[in-house]
Amino acid sequence: HDGHTAMLMSVARLLYPKRDEIPGTIVFCFQPAEEGRGGARAMIADGVLEDPTVDAAIGLHLMSYYPVGMAAAISGPAMSGAHGFHATIQGRGGHGATPHKTIDALVIAAEVVTTLQTLVAREVDPQQPAAVTVGTLHAGTTAGNIIADSATMRGTVRWFDPAVGDYMAERLPKLIEGIAEAMRGSATVEYRTGGKATINDPGVTAIVHEALAEIIGEENVITGPPLMGSEDFSEFTDRIPASFFFVGSRDDETGKNFDHHHPRFDLDERSLPLGVEMMAKAALRWLEANAEG
Repeated sequence: HDGHTAMLMSVARLLYPKRDEIPGTIVFCFQPAEEGRGGARAMIADGVLEDPTVDAAIGLHLMSYYPVGMAAAISGPAMSGAHGFHATIQGRGGHGATPHKTIDALVIAAEVVTTLQTLVAREVDPQQPAAVTVGTLHAGTTAGNIIADSATMRGTVRWFDPAVGDYMAERLPKLIEGIAEAMRGSATVEYRTGGKATINDPGVTAIVHEALAEIIGEENVITGPPLMGSEDFSEFTDRIPASFFFVGSRDDETGKNFDHHHPRFDLDERSLPLGVEMMAKAALRWLEANAEG
């Protein structure tokens, strides 16, 4: 995120001296709370698209999937929608030597984690991308001979088709609650919706693609497939023509090739000036293509 901030600040610094030559107005949007906190929605509610009226939006994200010198401009679905869930399973604890007197919340949770995978494997059209991931599971104490009376888990759900997202929102809580009940326990599920898929506008994306190709060459511009990561730039793509593109930041030779959110993630800073040039050129190209008169 510091890389994104540095790049957009640099784009503003690059274009400001030329402001009288620019055929339109550029709004620089530094969005907070991108990671699941609804920052884009809050900025839109505060009028970020209204004064002045914003006709199109272009965003970028550094991407460790691609090496430095490559970029992706994906038309149509570019990033998945995202839901989150938090489940608490209640059983009855006891001693490991007398399991028949208990309701093992950890065993119920293990069954839930395994069975959740059937949502994608057996209940979603195999031609529709989807993913269900349980990222945390906590149960029990530090003692190995105590059966847990409760367990908690958190996870994420990813999809592109809104109908799949709606199905998951209805089905996943029922599945967890049903498994817990069938195994003599109970479960409560908090399911958070709201994260939409990022759908890039074909027209804006074509202009972005052209700008990227001028800088790094057509052979280094990737057009797909879409990514299962999620991004609330989707709040902009849902309202106005917009495109979200990706700037390669990986370098295998120096070991800067760990995925985002990995504790050893780092970016090759050679990607930063490339991102600045790409964003500036894409914005100018769109304004030139849509200039009045």
